[in-house]
Amino acid sequence: MNIVEQKIVKLRAITLWRPWPVAVALMGKPIENRTWDAWLRQGEWVAVHAGKKWDANGVRWIERVIRPTDRSLLDPQHPMNAPGVVAVARFKGCVTASDSPWFTGPVGWQFDRRIPFSQPVDCPGRQGIWTMSEVDRDRVLRAAQHRPLLDFADR
Repeated sequence: MNIVEQKIVKLRAITLWRPWPVAVALMGKPIENRTWDAWLRQGEWVAVHAGKKWDANGVRWIERVIRPTDRSLLDPQHPMNAPGVVAVARFKGCVTASDSPWFTGPVGWQFDRRIPFSQPVDCPGRQGIWTMSEVDRDRVLRAAQHRPLLDFADR
């Protein structure tokens, strides 16, 4: 059952500095690195929100370590790098070690499925894990309709 078929009352979100949300949505980044465990439930869908800040060091790290085939995704002017929700991802759990090149630790929040959007859904973000308003939740769920459901092995 995908996110659109579920009866989601509360949709939680996490705001990331750009370009990290695009890395999750379109580059197959399956892990979000944090210093703390997520209090999300396994199987819970999470909105991936692009914040206003741009992480130039992150761009250099992605170019050096991941070597993406589509470097245009790392351009701040790319349409998917606008602030807003760029995808939803299904939370798998937390790890303290991983073979993924995306893992830098100390805690990795793993995702196993994702639905990238065709364009960001504009809405305000917050720090930490936060719950979306009903209006924004409904807009995000509509954006997820008819979009491909991908495993993180799919790029």
